[in-house]
Amino acid sequence: MAANGFSDFLSLAASVTTILASLAVCVTALFVWRQMRLQADTFDNDARRLRRESFTFVFEALWDEGFRDARMAMLEALNCGNAIPEDKSDKDGFRNVLNTYEMLGLAVKLDTIDESVWREYWRMPLLRDWERLEPFVQQERDLPGGEGLYTDAERIVLRWRGTA
Repeated sequence: MAANGFSDFLSLAASVTTILASLAVCVTALFVWRQMRLQADTFDNDARRLRRESFTFVFEALWDEGFRDARMAMLEALNCGNAIPEDKSDKDGFRNVLNTYEMLGLAVKLDTIDESVWREYWRMPLLRDWERLEPFVQQERDLPGGEGLYTDAERIVLRWRGTA
């Protein structure tokens, strides 16, 4: 009879141990789920902050008075058929625009701004400007030491040409 009581005790202890182990697995799974949820929320907040900061950065770069003035002068020169300016002031204006695009392209390359923010905001103007500036870019690259000029901007243009 005592052996039967002991085997009942062992059976009960095994059942309790199984229940406790199952409970521990559930608690651990709940803890892991909660941690993953917190991490996802943190990532979402970080991604949202990056997009917000990217928008501010892109907006300020493209609405800077110097950039706007240079771009207006560049467009005026291009509209007059002056694709490769001879005047130093016009060349500097073209370079100002291209340097701004290059800086934004580099920021995308270094993953310091969200490319989609820039693309949504300025895709068509960049593609149109680049197409019209290609002869000037080529002339600049043909100068001694100019081979690598505006490559980050060009990388963006090539990528964006493939998107509708």
